[in-house]
Amino acid sequence: MVKCLVESFGKAIYSKGGIWEKGLFIEGITHNTKEREVIYWGDIDTHGFAILTQLRSFLPQAQPFLMDSDTFLRFRQFCGEEPEESRFTGKLNDLTQDESKFFDDLREGRLGFRPRLEQVRIPFGCICEKLATLVGTS
Repeated sequence: MVKCLVESFGKAIYSKGGIWEKGLFIEGITHNTKEREVIYWGDIDTHGFAILTQLRSFLPQAQPFLMDSDTFLRFRQFCGEEPEESRFTGKLNDLTQDESKFFDDLREGRLGFRPRLEQVRIPFGCICEKLATLVGTS
C-alpha cells in the first residue's frame, strides 16, 4: 500500500505503509497530483525499487526519497535481510542509470546478502533534514 504522506508545497510524497499484498494500491492520488513533483519513499531493497517502478507507471515523474547508495552506505549498520519471498529478481525498466546500477548491486548481492534498509531504521533527524531540503525550508 502506498499512502500520500504530504501533499503541499507543490509536492506529493508517497511512502510504502501498512501490509503489502497482491499488487500496488495507491491511495490519495488526486487529479492535480499528476501535475506535481512526486516523491516516493520505500525501503532500500529490491522490492522497494519494484514498487517505485510500479508507481512510475501511474506517475512517471516519481522520484525516490532516501533510496540511494549514499543513504544505504551511510546507514548500512542498520540493515537487515530482505525476505526471500519479497525479493524482486527480474529486470526493472523505469529506473535511471544510477538507480538501475544500485538496484543491480542490491539484487546481485554486491552489497551483502539480500540487504534491506527499512525506512524506520533511518534516523529521524536525517529524514527531517532531507524533507526540509525538498520543501525549501532548510
